[in-house]
Amino acid sequence: DAFSSERRAFSRIMQEPFHSPNIYTHFKMRQKMKNAGVSVVLSGSGGDEVLAGYEWDFWPQAAAELRRNGSAWRARSYEIAKRYRQLGWRGSLYRGERSLIPWGVRRLGRLLRPSVDSTERSSPPTNQDLTDAERYRQRYPGLSFHEQVLFHFTVGQLPYYLRSNDQFSMAIPIEQRFPYLDYRMVELGLRMPVGYLFRNGWTKYVLRRAMEPYLPRTIVWRQSKTGFPFSYRRFLDRNRAEFEPMIRQLGDFWVRNDEA
Repeated sequence: DAFSSERRAFSRIMQEPFHSPNIYTHFKMRQKMKNAGVSVVLSGSGGDEVLAGYEWDFWPQAAAELRRNGSAWRARSYEIAKRYRQLGWRGSLYRGERSLIPWGVRRLGRLLRPSVDSTERSSPPTNQDLTDAERYRQRYPGLSFHEQVLFHFTVGQLPYYLRSNDQFSMAIPIEQRFPYLDYRMVELGLRMPVGYLFRNGWTKYVLRRAMEPYLPRTIVWRQSKTGFPFSYRRFLDRNRAEFEPMIRQLGDFWVRNDEA
């Protein structure tokens, strides 16, 4: 049928396993753009690596370095403001530079200990570490914040994202450009102090502030982070007849039967 044919064609385009069917969503979206006469698209790839947008990856080490370098109040301010933001509070209570909660924590922190922003880095990985991805990956928890950022440029997510996006974009074809990967942006991001990136409960804080004159606040200070998600439930329901035989062949292989 048409689905099976398109699935096989897309697999041939990718030439390797891919992490999510969201890639297919992006492929179809760019096909529509190409059909509408678009020849070049701007991609936000690299923005999370350059400006520390992956909170779950970057914040633990960033917070540890803030505490270690005398800015524990800044780490605490971030955590408190994030909690209020997640609870749905609005307005100047937690948002932007005039946020009341971070302001109070900053005032208390300055009375107890002066603020020190530091970009100090530990010894960079050796060339052998950079070429041996597995050794580098094992070292990840012990890397400094800026080294963790560098890891995602050299070994982690970014090389894969760029390669996979290039595969399906060139198959259309449509050209991609990556403003966040301009060497000047990369150099700036890798030098930027942690406190410029994580502040008042927001990731990529310096980018949000820079965009305030140009974008609506509902975009600049949007809480959710969503791309173009793939409709898993609808996809599986529509193609149940094709997937069920494959699932039955797999069996419960992830369950260990100790009685066997």
